[in-house]
Parts: sequence; structure tokens; C-alpha cells
Amino acid sequence: MNPDKTSLKTFFIKEEPLSKKQWPNGVSQREIFTATEDLWEESSESALAFVKASPSILPLLSKTEFKQWLRLGRSVLNEPSGTPDLCQEYFRSSSALLCQGSFHQLNGWLEQGLQVAECSPSTALQYFRSTPEFLNHVKVVNLRAWAGWAMQILATGDIREEAANTFFKSSVEFSRFISFRELKDWTAAGLQIARHSADLASTFFSHMPDELESLYVSERLEIFQLTSMLAKVNPAGAIEFYQGCPAALLRLCPTIRTTVLKTTRKFSADNPENIAGTFDEIVSSLATLSYPIQENVMEHEDSLWRISSKTARIYLKHAGRLLEQIPETFLSHWIKKGVSLLLKDEQNGFDYFSLQSRESQRELDRWKEAVLLEDHRRLLSFLAHALSGKEMRLRSTEELDAEVSPRVRHYPATDGQTIYLPPLIASERKREDNFRVYKVATAHQAGYIEFGTFESGFNPIMEILQTFPSKALVMDIFFILEDGRVDHSLRREYRGLREEIDQVISEAMKKRTDLECLPLQEALVEVLLRLTTGFLDETLLPEEILKHAVYLKNTLAGFYEQARGVWDCFSKTLQIYDYLSQLPPSPSYLPYVPLFFRGILDPDLMPGAGPWKSPPDEIIDELGNGEGVIPMSADELKKLLESIKDLSKLKFLDAEEPFSDGLFITGADISAKAAINDPHTENHEAENRPLVKITPRSTGQDGPFYYDEWDYLAKAYRKRWCCLREKKVEPLDPEIIDEIYANYNNLIQKVKKQFQRIRPELLDISRRMDWGDEIDLPLMIQGVVDRIAGSSPSDKIFTRREKKIRKISTLLLIDMSASTDELVPCSQNPNHPSQKTLSSPKSNNKKIIDIEIESLVVLMEALNALDDDYAIFGFSGSGREKVDFYNIKDFGDSYSETLKRRIAGIHPKQSTRMGPAIRHAITKLSSVESDQRLLILLSDGFPQDQDYGEDRRSNEYGLHDTMMALLEAKKEGIRAFCITVDQSGNDYLRKMCDPNNYLVIKDIHSLPETLPRVVESLMG
Repeated sequence: MNPDKTSLKTFFIKEEPLSKKQWPNGVSQREIFTATEDLWEESSESALAFVKASPSILPLLSKTEFKQWLRLGRSVLNEPSGTPDLCQEYFRSSSALLCQGSFHQLNGWLEQGLQVAECSPSTALQYFRSTPEFLNHVKVVNLRAWAGWAMQILATGDIREEAANTFFKSSVEFSRFISFRELKDWTAAGLQIARHSADLASTFFSHMPDELESLYVSERLEIFQLTSMLAKVNPAGAIEFYQGCPAALLRLCPTIRTTVLKTTRKFSADNPENIAGTFDEIVSSLATLSYPIQENVMEHEDSLWRISSKTARIYLKHAGRLLEQIPETFLSHWIKKGVSLLLKDEQNGFDYFSLQSRESQRELDRWKEAVLLEDHRRLLSFLAHALSGKEMRLRSTEELDAEVSPRVRHYPATDGQTIYLPPLIASERKREDNFRVYKVATAHQAGYIEFGTFESGFNPIMEILQTFPSKALVMDIFFILEDGRVDHSLRREYRGLREEIDQVISEAMKKRTDLECLPLQEALVEVLLRLTTGFLDETLLPEEILKHAVYLKNTLAGFYEQARGVWDCFSKTLQIYDYLSQLPPSPSYLPYVPLFFRGILDPDLMPGAGPWKSPPDEIIDELGNGEGVIPMSADELKKLLESIKDLSKLKFLDAEEPFSDGLFITGADISAKAAINDPHTENHEAENRPLVKITPRSTGQDGPFYYDEWDYLAKAYRKRWCCLREKKVEPLDPEIIDEIYANYNNLIQKVKKQFQRIRPELLDISRRMDWGDEIDLPLMIQGVVDRIAGSSPSDKIFTRREKKIRKISTLLLIDMSASTDELVPCSQNPNHPSQKTLSSPKSNNKKIIDIEIESLVVLMEALNALDDDYAIFGFSGSGREKVDFYNIKDFGDSYSETLKRRIAGIHPKQSTRMGPAIRHAITKLSSVESDQRLLILLSDGFPQDQDYGEDRRSNEYGLHDTMMALLEAKKEGIRAFCITVDQSGNDYLRKMCDPNNYLVIKDIHSLPETLPRVVESLMG
């Protein structure tokens, strides 16, 4: 529409809506025409812009306001900085401002644009042009600041127009996903760069990193602030950092990204030029580690920073290298040693964390060889049962009640029902030696049961000993004698243990205190200890001690060959106590230090039970419950116990993975029902070693299945902690499914067409074929060369294109917890399919589970159109021992009436223990041959269960376990994506997964439309 002035009147008559005679606000067609003619005299282009804009402006303003709007536009032409182009942009863009009801802001917006025009007319034009889109995301009140930033860019020097224009364009794009506060910090960084170089400023404003949108607000703010700091000293380096930082940051655990950026700023506060290098050092060190280990590393950094900043930095630099040498579980122990050095001398501590000092290397060597109880709990529990003939649980000493003496917590102990062992052993130089200590300690504690320490006489003996004048002395004598009796009995009954007990004792005796340093009574108690071990060198004893040592030696001569029980040790205790109590007493007698493997017999742990019953008829797993128990007959158990009298046949399984699942027994013909083949047995064929396991991973097709669970406080997995069973959904009448098809028919047809379009038919090029579509030129040339050289050329010189259909396997995991029974509000759209009447009596009373079912039906039709295999499972449960996994549709199941009935039978159950459900879904997906595996988790809230962590009020335990389960999926090559209808989902999902791997549905009624789109995008 470009009429000349003479045709304006005709134009007003024919064109709608300008042909209207009168507008509701009282403005007539004649008034608009007259104003257009007047404006034409000054600028025909401006007059046309006014005419085009008027129909959209008139409904928004009163007659007075409309005249004011026109007057302001005409005033632009009379301003020194005004131009016809600016006037046109004023008329074109002002409607965006007025649509928001901000007429009062119109004058300020125009004034700001004219001020920009005084510096740069082209930038002012860009300001007006960018305003409509900018206001789609930002409030009107922020326009003044926005224009002010452009003027600051222009004020930094000459030829800054391109940078300012680019700023307006990019800030509009930025405002789509960042807040105005972030925009302010981003602009501040650009301003710092603009002060140095116009070209660099243009580069900064025009190149937005793609990954920036995937970061969280706090992370983007830190990046902008660091960029601004670096720009003061190195603007080119600042741009490089800004463009590369987001991608590098996405390699890190979401919960530590902000911490890493703050740490970078902390380390570089005095030297901003080091920002990029420091950040790269930290990311390079952390990126190769798993998410939980990254968190652990950063937690230790903060405590080191408070002592020495340079040490904290060198620690982070070497953290990745450090954890290549020792397991993450032992990191805190290695750091503890370094902190003790750092507190004494900063340089020594710095050298330690630089991995340069001898002390640092010694500690690394120590923790390389350390052994965790959790990795061998099952093996040791089987040993304890085999020795004691009793159901024995193995627990860490960390699980002892708070009332138990702290001294006991550092040693093995038992209460007659449970054996408590320290969580780790790192006292020996080699891993197998540390395991040997565990093995001998377990055997010794089980020996208390087998050889009658806790039979009916133990508690009366304890009561009698409590009455002695020197209670500590008499207790030491009794425990040393009883420990000696147990060790002697173990040596006698189990030939294979003799050498191992002697090796452990030999190493332990090297660390004992010199006798000359002890008072007489304490020295003779130490002599008694060494006599019971057989490691006393009389030639090294001082004369004063030797004469008493001879008495003790004679007193014990032949004692253990004749001793038959705890009462014999009690009698011998009285005899030795009578002798030692006559000696000059120590000013303050200190109890002896027990041999570690013997542990401490703490009377407070004893329940006071009578004689033990005969061996049980079954072996119980390390959880101590009846689930997963492998039954053994009395004959089988007897045969098993007899066959391992020689415990040299018990071997430490030094597998690649840091755990031992079984127990090798040599030279035994064992027919236990639980015996299974082990993948490692190929290395032991010559020895013909059958493998006995306490519990397999599952005992049947429907389970139970046992899964580990991540304890973020202990920084370790709780082995086989959760028991999961597969269940079938109780089928119901499919009437409700038929109604969903009727209500969502249009949507179903739409998504089916979408999925049919993405069915991936790819052409594979096969080379060296004897026939095909094209000749392979290099092969043909090679044939010519062969012929000239006298060789027989190949006939296979063709290429052929063959269809290859990519296979995608999708598993939908549906939350069936009790919270899905909650009602949802009606949709804002009364015509939405979800508002149509279902089988339920009240259409308004729709629940979350109902929306989930509707979404499943729509998505199933889409996946059926794709011809790819998919599965649907639900999960719920109550406690770690009752995780229910509902089989709705397994891979390979066809779409049928049975499936429709199962979907109709989906209804809310109990709690939401996500970790084991995800791990079982991983197992399902891993068994399917596919080019791409997708795991879609659909939930209405965060993971929670009655025992999901020690504190039921905290969600941290469940969030960390779920995060680890999702990482396990990623490790298996499975793409996991979480969808939640919980409006607070962003608060916890950011802790569980990356921003690109989850979606929070704002309107639950849109789930049936959204879910297929999500799956389609993941397949793409």
C-alpha cells in the first residue's frame, strides 16, 4: 500500500478498517484522514506508518490519548536528532508498549530513543525495532535501563555503533530465557570489553554460547561476573572464557557447578588474569570423575581453603590424578593426614597435596591397598556362619549404638548375634594382607560362638570379675586367656587358618610397645599376651621381667591343650591374678591394648543368652532377613561344615570389581542348592573350584531382585539393600480406555502421523560388491593398476545402497505412588479432551493417575505407528524390602485387549522409591538389542519412602540415590528423561539430573500432548 496524496481519500474509503466512520473512542475517520494529510506534508513515509499503525492503536486509547500519541510521533520530525525513519519506527513499535496498558510510559520511551539517536541514529532505530519483541519477555519499566546500557556502550569510544546495535538484537534473544538481573550482568561484562575494543565488543554481544540456556540462573550470573573481571585485564581472553565456559560446566555435577565458579573467583580474586586457567584446571580435574565423587572433592576444598588457599588450589588441580590412584571412599582419610601436616607447617602440607612429598606417597600406597568391609561382607558372613554353625549377621562398627564405648568402635566385636567389624582396614602394606586381617578377625569372633565363650558361664564370670579390687587387671588377664583359647582352638580345628593367624599376629607384634617402657604389672600383662600368641622372645626380656615371665610360661604350659571352656580360663585367671596382684602395683594401671584382630569382648554387648542351639537349617543373607535365603538341609549343612575344616581352601576373590560375591572352596564336593557357576572360574579350572553364593541377584523370573542403594553420607553403596519384586497389574474393564480413545481421537491421529514421519529408514552403503548402484572409482582404479602389474583384478568394484531401519527401544516408567490419587483442577479450556466425561461419576474429579493413563494411551498409539518395541512399567512400594515393579507391557508383548485391561487397572499404591525401580528398568533395557534405548520416568513428585534415608523429614538421601541410578543408566548407554507434573519439580530435579534431561509440566492437562512430543524429540 503506497498511495500518493491524491489517492489517500479513496484509500480511506475502500480499505478496512480505515473505512469505519467512527471509532468507539470517538475518533472519526475524518480526523484520522486530516491528521494523515498534515503528516504527509512533513514525511510521506511517516504518514503511511501512522495510517498502518492506527487500526491497532485506536482500540487501546481514548480520543485524548490517541491525539497525544500522534503528537509525540510528529514531534520526532522536529527534534534535532529525529529523522523520518525514527518517526516511522515510533508508529510501528509503539503498539507493543500500549498493548501492555503503559501509555504513561510512552513519552519516556520516546525520549530515551531520541537520546540514543543523539549518539547514533542507527542504534536508535534498532532500539525502536527491538522493543516489541523485548517486551514479550521483559517489563516495560526496564526499557529505560535497557536503552541506558546501549548509550553506555556508545560512550566507551568511537565506532561503537555496531556493538550497540548487536547488543539490542542479542539482548532480545537473551531475554527469552534469562532474567533482567542476568541481562544486567551480561551487559556489564560486554561494557568492560567495549572499553578496550569495538570489534571485541561486537563479537561478545553477537556470539551467544548455545549451552548457556541449559545452565541455571546462579551459574549464568557467576559466568557473567567472571567474564567481567577477566575483561578488565584480558578482553580477548574474557570472550574465549565466556564462549567455552558453559559447555565445560555441563560436564560437571549440577549441584557443584555454582561452587566451581565461585571457587574460580575465589582463587583468582587477586589475579583476575588467572580466571580462565584456574577454571580449566578445576574442570579438567573433576570432569573425569562421577558426579558423587565430584561433590565429595569440592566439599573437601572448602575446608582446606580455610587453612591455606594455595593448598586448596593445588588439591583441586591434582584431585583427578589423586583419585586415579586411590578409591574415592578413602579420599577423606588421605586428606585428614594432609590436614594434620598442613596445620603444623604450611609448606609440608602444600607438598603433601602436591603429591610431591614422601609422606603423601606413603599415604597413597596405604590407601591403594585398603580394604572395605562392604565389599566383602557377604564372603565374611559366609565364613562366620560356616565356623559358628549359627546365623551370624555382619555389621560395621559404625552401626553400634551410641551408648557403646568409643574404644570398642575401633575393634572387632560381637554380641553373640552380630559380628561388628571396622568399616575398613588399611594397616597392612598389601590388599591381600588387609583382607587377611578381616578374615582372621571374623574367624576369631565366630570362634567365640563355636568354642563356647558365651555359654551359660560367661555372664556369671563377668559378675564375679567385677568384684575384684583391681578390676581392670583381672579383666585383662581373663580376656587375654580366653582370646588365646579361641585362637588355639581355631588353629587346632582349621589347619588352613594356622598360617594366616600366625601371619596376622606376626605383623601385629611388630607394632607392640617395648616392654621396657611399661610399668611391671602392665609389662607382665603384655608378656602374658605374647605367651598366648606364641611370639615371646625370652632372650630380649629385661632381668626384672624375665623371672616373672618364667612363672607365667610355666603356668600356661599345656593349658590350652587341656582347656575345654570358658570356666577353665576363669580358673587360670584367678591363679595368675593372685600372682600379679602381689607385685608392686602401678601408680595408675592402664588396660592393655588388644591385638586388633582379636577385638574387644565388651560385656555390655552381651544379651545374656544361654547355650546356643544346634545349627540352623538355612543360611541367611547379609541383610539378616528371611528374603533371599537359600535353604540347606541338615545333611548338606553338616557336609559343608565338615568339608571346610581346612580353611586354607578359602580364597580371597581379587576380582576386577571392588567386591566379592562368592566363596571358593577347594577339594570339596558340595551340592548346595545355591551353587552356581561364576564367570571367573575359567581361571581356576585346574583346581575345579565350585562357587557357593549366599544369594543370587534374583531367585526367579518375578524376583526377588536385590539392588544396591547409594548412601550419599557414607559415600558408598549399601550392597543388596533393596528387595524388588515384579507384579502384574490387576486387569479391569477397558471401558475407560475406549472413552479415552473417543475423547482423544484427533490428538491420537495427529501424533501417529508425526511418528510415522520420523520412522528412521536409513540407507547403508555397502562397498566391494560384485553388483550395485554405482562404481566405486578408487576400487576401479586399483583394478586397473592390478591388471597393469600383472595381478588379477577384483570384480567387486560396486557400491550398493541398502535400507537399514534403526531400532529404538523405549521404556516408560510410571509413578504409581499414593500421591497420584490427588485431584487436579479443571483445565482452563472447557473443550479440552481431558474435560470430557469419563467412566468416573464426576468428570470434574479427575486425578493425576487418570491423566497419566490418558497420556499412556496416546503415546502407545504413536509408538505402535513407529513399529519400535516399547515397554510400560509402574512402580511403588513400602520400604526397602518391598519395592513393587508392575508389569503393564513388557518388550515383545503385543497390543491387545489384555493390555488395555491392564492399563485400566493402573491405580495409586504406596510410596515412591525411585532408585531400585530405575535400576530394574536399566536391567530390562540392557537385555534388549537396540541401537538406541530410552528410559522415560513419569512422576508427580520427588522420591520418598518410609526408610529412604535415616531422616524421614529429609529428601536428600532419596534424591542422591535417584541421581546415582540415572547416572548408572547413562553409563549403560541409556538416555534417561524425567517428566514431572509437580510444580516445585525444578527445586529437586536439578539435583538429580541435567537441565536437558527433565521437564516440568506446568499444566497437567497438557501431558497427553506433551509426552509424545518429548519422546519424539528424544528419538530424533
